Order: sequence, then structure tokens, then C-alpha cells
Amino acid sequence: MVGEKSFSISAKSCTLKYNQQEGNKTIFGNGIKYIIPIYQRAYPWNDMQIRKLLSDLFSSYWGNERNIAEEPIFIGTMQLSAKNCKNEQYIIDGQQRLTTFLLLFKVLKNRFPQSEELKNIDLVWLKSEVNNGNQQILLDEMLNTGLEPCSETLNPYLKNTLIINEIIEEEIKNDDGKETEFDVERFVKHLLSNVYFVLIELPLCFGVAKLN
Repeated sequence: MVGEKSFSISAKSCTLKYNQQEGNKTIFGNGIKYIIPIYQRAYPWNDMQIRKLLSDLFSSYWGNERNIAEEPIFIGTMQLSAKNCKNEQYIIDGQQRLTTFLLLFKVLKNRFPQSEELKNIDLVWLKSEVNNGNQQILLDEMLNTGLEPCSETLNPYLKNTLIINEIIEEEIKNDDGKETEFDVERFVKHLLSNVYFVLIELPLCFGVAKLN
């Protein structure tokens, strides 16, 4: 029909940085910035959701017998807009997981500053427009703060970095509570290459449902 618009969706297998799959789609690549649009809700994940994701990630790394039997892990579908002229993509669905990965890498960089792999990961690839920029203020506070305990904070990003730090401490100890040798380079490479999404990209000109 005359005037009828076509609808095109790109769906690909995606990892965080290293991807041997056809198309080689990654989250950390080509300097792309990811924007949480103004219509999304504030970051709401709590202790239970953080622990569930990190438990899955560590299980995929350690294996059942904690013998470092690395296995790929699929953590669901994400929806992004196509890139705009500023090399930005809007997050339509998946902001909670992407934000939590930002917090995880923040904690890892603080705990393991000697890691060469972590030195190559910056923390400025996510921006929030939620609550007229107030969420970005909280996000920046987290990025510029260490891992000192702060029970009084109302900043959800700061709270969750402390939870993530606690989980990592638990994971790298043995049954006797003693810290084991932890190959952080291998763990980070696992995160960057073995965590899979299905990434759906929508054209900028199409409206989308307000998912989270």
C-alpha cells in the first residue's frame, strides 16, 4: 500500500565485550553510550535481585564443584533503540541488568586495581535521564565513591555496590571462611565473553511500549 511503513527489527546474540558469534555484537564497543530514557522508572533492584544475578554469574564461572568449569550463561533479552547520530542507544528494556553490571565492574575495579582487563573497562558508558536527571546525580555519586560502609545512604546505587562487594567476599572464601586464590583476570574475561543476551534493536522512528 502507498504510504505503508515497513517494520524492521534486528535481533542478535550479544556479549559484553568478546564475542566469537557471527556478527560479533557486544555492549562495550565502538564507544557507544547507553541512555536510560526519562520515562523509565528509577533503579529499584534490591538485595534479593542482586544476589540472584550474581549467584547465577558465579555459578556459571565456578561450576557445581567450584572447579572453575566455566559455562556460558544466558540472562535474557534486551531491547535498545538504534544508534543515533551521537553514537548513543536508548535502553528500552534491560536497564536493571545493565546498571547492575556497571555496579559490578565498579566494585571489581575497586577491589582489584591491579587487573589489566579491568583497567580497560571504563565506567562512563551509562547515563540516566530518569527523574529529570536526579538519577544521574545518584549514579555519579556512586561512581565517585569508594566501598566504605554507609548504612545511612539512600542512594540505591551505593547500597547495591556494598551488597555486591559483600557477595564477592563470600564467593572467594572457602568453607572455612578463608580467602582462596581468586583469578580475577579469568573471572572478568568470563563475564565479558560468556554472559549472553539476545539483543533486539528497534529503529529510532518507531514508538515502543514503556518496558523496564
